[in-house]
Amino acid sequence: MEKQPKSLYIVNFVSMWECFSFYGMRVLLVLFMVHEYRYSDEKAFGMYALYTTLVELGGVFGGIVADRYLGLKRSIATGALLLMFGHLLMAFHQFFLGLGCIITGSSLFRSNIAAFLGQLYTENDPRRDAGYTLYYTGINLGGFLATTACAVVGEAYGWHAGFSLAGLGMLFGLIALGFLVKVDKKALIQSTIACACIAPVMALMLYYHSVVAIVVPIAIGGAFYYMYKELAAYRRLGLYLLFLVIFYACEEQLGSSLVLFAERHVERGIIPAASLITCNPLTILLVGPFFSRLMPFEGMKKITMSFVMLAGAFFTLWLACIVPSSSFALTVSSVVLISVGELCIGPTVYAMASSMAPKAHAGLLMGAVALGYSLANYASGFLSQLMAVAEPEKSIDVYTHGFLTIAIAASVVTLITWYIKDDRSTICKQS
Repeated sequence: MEKQPKSLYIVNFVSMWECFSFYGMRVLLVLFMVHEYRYSDEKAFGMYALYTTLVELGGVFGGIVADRYLGLKRSIATGALLLMFGHLLMAFHQFFLGLGCIITGSSLFRSNIAAFLGQLYTENDPRRDAGYTLYYTGINLGGFLATTACAVVGEAYGWHAGFSLAGLGMLFGLIALGFLVKVDKKALIQSTIACACIAPVMALMLYYHSVVAIVVPIAIGGAFYYMYKELAAYRRLGLYLLFLVIFYACEEQLGSSLVLFAERHVERGIIPAASLITCNPLTILLVGPFFSRLMPFEGMKKITMSFVMLAGAFFTLWLACIVPSSSFALTVSSVVLISVGELCIGPTVYAMASSMAPKAHAGLLMGAVALGYSLANYASGFLSQLMAVAEPEKSIDVYTHGFLTIAIAASVVTLITWYIKDDRSTICKQS
């Protein structure tokens, strides 16, 4: 692997702590709502899906704000500050307002830090794909630490202790960010105060999630139309984003239906249910550094492999329902398979978007990827309803049917992607 820009490692360190805070809170979210607020599975899944949808949808607007108003560096710094405040509010029992701040901060931070990374490379730089794979691997170190530490702390000392630990991670990320970007302090304070006004609006949207969920498709449709008009030269990316939406709608079950399945039906011993998701970032950490060199496919064929893994994962979960004595090993295996699939599709789409992006549209093009994730999270809410348990005595039957349905659908998509040919110029840009 060729030597990477030095700033890549600082970007990875900052993103690692941002992911520690984000995933540390997220892995506790459904369990918290079900046990602390006594929400039904259906209500908890609906709010979880809306929350993750707003985080990703916000990335589109965060890209626009960066391109037209604040610039990448100021947007990233503003987002990091709001993220830290959001996690602190969660720790002090301000549930909805805390989530509102996290949504606002993530909107400014996530797509823009990915765009910032892309600007470390020259046009057609052969290191770009490997750089994004390293980036993807690095941020999963934060996810691994979070799903281990926050899950254990939340289980042992209470939900708010877990949320506090997530907030501490964001503080470390903010400190590291000071070495990466230099922003005028006065301008940073002004942009943070201005953007913080959006957080209560996000909080109200979550509180009235059942009503807002009806409006979200309109917002996503409007954002797609805006992208279509603004980014007409990059429509090949749209095909990749379509499959990214399908994959991550299924992958997002890790944080919702799969957590509750693990708590209810997997023999875990003393291991917290949320900690089983640790296998996701751990697999990416172990496999990611070698993945670019070992994977024999590229472009659309890598996306085909992601769906092979996804179908295998949900067939494995279906087996876990049928063979309860092996449920732990089978559930862990399914998470590993999903993670390998994620390594196939995630960095591929990011690298493609980055290679296409001129500086004038860097934030917006990465925002298009965020839009894909947003739609995936929205769709995941519908998928999770397949595993929403209303009658406890029928719980295992619900999971058996839901997992098998997703496995069959993923198999069909695998066949479709196999027969789609890549534009050679697209592959060259990624290589």
